[in-house]
Amino acid sequence: ALRPSAPAAPRRHSGRRARARRLIYRLKRLKRRRERAPLRASRAHQWHLRARPARVVASSSRRRRVCRRARVEVSARSRLCARRGARAGARRSARGAGRRTMWDWDDDSTANVALALTWLALVTCSALVAARRDVEAARGAAARGKDGKGLKRGRAPHAWFRHFYVVGCAANARELARLWARGAATGRADARAAVVAATLFQAHCLRRLYESARVSTYGDDATMHAIVYAGGLAYYVCAPKTWAAYDCGDAAKTTLEPLETLAATALGALGVALFALGNYRQYECHVILARLREPSAPSSSARDADADVARRSRYFIPRGGWFERVSCAHYLAEIVLYLGLALIVVPTDVFLGKLSVSARPSVSSVSRASSSSAVVAARVPRLAPLALLAAIVANLACVASSHHAWYLKTFGDAYPRDRGALFPRRRG
Repeated sequence: ALRPSAPAAPRRHSGRRARARRLIYRLKRLKRRRERAPLRASRAHQWHLRARPARVVASSSRRRRVCRRARVEVSARSRLCARRGARAGARRSARGAGRRTMWDWDDDSTANVALALTWLALVTCSALVAARRDVEAARGAAARGKDGKGLKRGRAPHAWFRHFYVVGCAANARELARLWARGAATGRADARAAVVAATLFQAHCLRRLYESARVSTYGDDATMHAIVYAGGLAYYVCAPKTWAAYDCGDAAKTTLEPLETLAATALGALGVALFALGNYRQYECHVILARLREPSAPSSSARDADADVARRSRYFIPRGGWFERVSCAHYLAEIVLYLGLALIVVPTDVFLGKLSVSARPSVSSVSRASSSSAVVAARVPRLAPLALLAAIVANLACVASSHHAWYLKTFGDAYPRDRGALFPRRRG
């Protein structure tokens, strides 16, 4: 039998050839990769160029839309800021020229409206008190201690009247300094009238302060209610502002014609004369009232001292001067002097068109406008001085009627029947 032959021994060069073949294959593959690398890179670049524009267009349009919105918002905000800046600049320039902010108390337009409403409210209250004389509380507050009826608690002595004039002198000095700083430099007619009125009112407050401290004598039982005291303090804070608030911003013009200047000067001179007459007559009346309470010559007897105390605590019929015609001559003199102040201020306001209401462009509104376009606004008339005069007449008429009734009730037939309460009666 045939014996299988043994396997042939491997050749020594077989492994070497395999390694060589593998090495050659690797070298050829590396060569092919190197040859294909630029083509692959170019194809990849071409694909990138083909795919890039779509993404770029989408992102660019979205970016443009976002940028467009941002530009619109920025432009709107810039326009709003520009308008706000223009308004703020106008306010700063107006403040630098002497104007004030809109709702500041120093703003004359706001003060004009607020004071006019305040004085008209006082007129209304006085009319209600005069119409309802059965209200004992109101009569007691208005009587200023002439009777024992009405409100009893919270009363202040009449000697505290001097507090009113201290406050009035301080408040009017502030307004007068402001007028000299603002109005005197402008040369406007209403500014000059306001300076004159404020100066005269300062003299009036100083005279009343001197009278309350050196001339007037008050009885021990003469008191006033706390409401009257608080109202008096508030009055002497607001009254100086009424005469000084000339630049209310509602004038149709700032200069007067020659005839208007002549008429305003003549009425102002008449107002100064009435102011002087009212002050003189009021001082005379206060001297007459003070002499009714003067003690007799010093005496060592207790009887004379008791008589002096009784005399100081009692009331007597005033005689002399305007008291021969009216019961409250000092109130009539006060109305006369306030009428003089009104004649100094109001005619100039009338000629400047401050008392008319119309929807035409005003001088101040055009000056406050930031643009050159016409500004049409309804002008608010300057009613504060006239409202103050009406409030004084209404209040003093109410108080004078109460005092006149008290005189008739207290003295009876001994009191002269031909006297009026506040204004003289026609004889005949």
